[in-house]
Amino acid sequence: MRKLLVCIDLKNENEASLKKYFERIKSELIEEVHFIHAYQTQVYADNFNVTTYPDHDEFEKFKGDIEGVLKSLCKDTLPKDLIKNSMTNVFLSPSPKVDIYKYAKMKDVDEIIIITRGLHGLEGIFHSSFADFMMKHSQCELTILRNNNH
Repeated sequence: MRKLLVCIDLKNENEASLKKYFERIKSELIEEVHFIHAYQTQVYADNFNVTTYPDHDEFEKFKGDIEGVLKSLCKDTLPKDLIKNSMTNVFLSPSPKVDIYKYAKMKDVDEIIIITRGLHGLEGIFHSSFADFMMKHSQCELTILRNNNH
């Protein structure tokens, strides 16, 4: 049984690419599907202090909305028999690619699924520093899907 990790970039439309992908796989071989989004913190410094945005309280205000988007993606893209085996996770991170890598390792996932931003050719695959990082560091299978909306 396989564990999948789907990395969701909320800037992209992911539904069509994911739906097509999940239509091609054998769902009876899948144990878990994790839909994950790491919201990157921004750090601003001036002469007097350092400010992080969002802070924990601000993040908690919109975390539920992001979880709702992920749950909706699960429902709209997964075969019905896999929905019960799906999980969502949203967290705040200074380095999403590193923390998602750590999450994948901790959950012992067999495959990481990434959707590119729709650039053409090799540039489209290697332009993303996230995809590039995962290709260099991931210990598991990596699937890169092209966003078909561009």
